[in-house]
Amino acid sequence: MKTYYLSPKSKSFYWITGSIVSIPILGIFFFLFRNSPLCYAPYLVFILIGIYRTNYWLNNESIKLTEKDITYTTSGITIQTHWNDIEEIRRTFIYVFGSRQDCLVIDQSKVKITSTDLRGQFLSPLSAGWNLQKAIIPLSHFVENWRDSELGGQIKQYAPHLFEK
Repeated sequence: MKTYYLSPKSKSFYWITGSIVSIPILGIFFFLFRNSPLCYAPYLVFILIGIYRTNYWLNNESIKLTEKDITYTTSGITIQTHWNDIEEIRRTFIYVFGSRQDCLVIDQSKVKITSTDLRGQFLSPLSAGWNLQKAIIPLSHFVENWRDSELGGQIKQYAPHLFEK
């Protein structure tokens, strides 16, 4: 059993994206509470919550590989599927990164949701938007060149059917 966490490049991207998104939101809070003696309180609370959530998200996203199955944990949801249920490896658009990346593609009916929280109810990572019947597990988030890495070797070992074409 091996667990992989976000690569340093992916963590940096999440930090930068989170900062860019936070700036307008913080500006709105500051504008709304500019005449209040507590004008900085929402700003500070939002910053602290944002830092906590970003750290939690960055340290929580992972994939765990075993001989029987693969488990993908991301913000708000954990999914699990057997290796035989993975249909293919496809280069597909990942909305968070705004780019095309290699992903494991699985029929959603074969995915087991092992845990979820409120965010997982609304922001399910089970679809990249191109086909609502498919679940995806991004591989490039965890290793820069996953095909030539230990991660790629394990996927080839556990799911050789993905490389038979």
